[in-house]
Amino acid sequence: MAFMEWVRSVAAQHDDLQGAIVSPDGEWLDILLPDGRTFRFRPSQLLDPNAPETERTERLNRLISIGVKNAQAPAHTTEETVHNAATPSPNPSAPSENVTPDTHNLNPADMQEKSLPLRSVFNLDESQRLGATDGEGKPLMLPIVRRADYFLRYHSHETGDSIVYIPLTDFVAVALAEDHAERIAPLFFSHFERQGIDADIEGHTLFNQAIHNLRGYNLSTGKAGVVVGLTRVAGARVLTFASPEDYQSSWFADVEIVQQVKDSIMRDNPEALPLFVPASRTNLLIVFADDPYLASFFSVLSRNISAPDTVYPLPHTLAEDGWREWIPLTDHPAASVLEDLRNSCRSQAYEAQAEFLRTPHSGEKSYGSVKDYEVRYVKNGRSISMATWTSSDNFGSLPMTDFITFVREGDGESEREQVTIRSLVAREVWAQGLREAAGVWPARLEVNGFPDQETMQALREAASTRTI
Repeated sequence: MAFMEWVRSVAAQHDDLQGAIVSPDGEWLDILLPDGRTFRFRPSQLLDPNAPETERTERLNRLISIGVKNAQAPAHTTEETVHNAATPSPNPSAPSENVTPDTHNLNPADMQEKSLPLRSVFNLDESQRLGATDGEGKPLMLPIVRRADYFLRYHSHETGDSIVYIPLTDFVAVALAEDHAERIAPLFFSHFERQGIDADIEGHTLFNQAIHNLRGYNLSTGKAGVVVGLTRVAGARVLTFASPEDYQSSWFADVEIVQQVKDSIMRDNPEALPLFVPASRTNLLIVFADDPYLASFFSVLSRNISAPDTVYPLPHTLAEDGWREWIPLTDHPAASVLEDLRNSCRSQAYEAQAEFLRTPHSGEKSYGSVKDYEVRYVKNGRSISMATWTSSDNFGSLPMTDFITFVREGDGESEREQVTIRSLVAREVWAQGLREAAGVWPARLEVNGFPDQETMQALREAASTRTI
């Protein structure tokens, strides 16, 4: 019996597929459930055709059950499930020393001929994790990449304890975590204090060890050091880091390996500009700046912006000094969707930060008037970010936004006065009143007082020479 025919016969007997339509389509298995929901997957990528039949059957039935649980309504396409891809974690032994994953031969043209897909379209429950351990049976310490608000939510005002993390970009950071069977557990400063380790002093060593563990994660289970697959999302050609499962986005923290991946891609495509997108916990994606479907690709990601495992699904380039967010010119086809996506992600991060800074606790300094990150739409349909500072605020801070609006309140003798100006220009004109705040991330502008009449006039004149 051919492999896909065997798959169809097993699927047809599954209890969750009573009344469903099971249709093999080449190497894919398409399933339409009685309630109209659908899902599809590629059994040859998730099952070993040479494994014992009982083992294959058990694995296939489990995959089908997961697929039914996470099946999408007909309006959604399988392209959208890229944002929720995940598979169970393996249980590797301690990684070998001097791990150097092979990142050669990543020519997208060759990969397209091989038609390499994403490994899964399922979002598995945390209870299905197996957990990774080191050589002594202890949970393996690995890097995890998350957006800024993730770290702010777990900060304890009562104890001053927080997750150990290092910012990689203005809104993305890497933290340390242990891989447990039931969860991925971020590590706090108190965790290391109990072991007599000062994470502030030894942080560099700890993160190096975590990166080392990441590099050995696949090798310890017999896989290649770095597994990269090719798929298409909304027509765009997308390379994806396919493993380690549940830690795909962690490669964003390993700049050395990512640089090797970039070099390998560009070896045969010297004109290409690969963009790295830390879309979610399980998806670090690579797209290309000249892809005609780039806008459609990011539109798909924008639909999942509220998913709990979302990181920061915006494009980045790798420079000598680290990551830089790629922001195209305003006439680029993807500019508008990227503006909306960027503002959505940043507003979520700043919302969490504002809540954190407004929560007073004994021993912590007052942050004064903490202003919100506002998203506005202008006449040409573009979205912009803005913050407002009024004459009654006195002292506080603003999020980093495109524009700042200064409002002088009327007092009965004078009328209300308002000036909206680009933030960069405002910092030039009123340098003594606006400066980057110390000790906060994401970055904010510390504000002292309010511009006097002469400065307000200078701001107004500078604003009139700049357009949105």
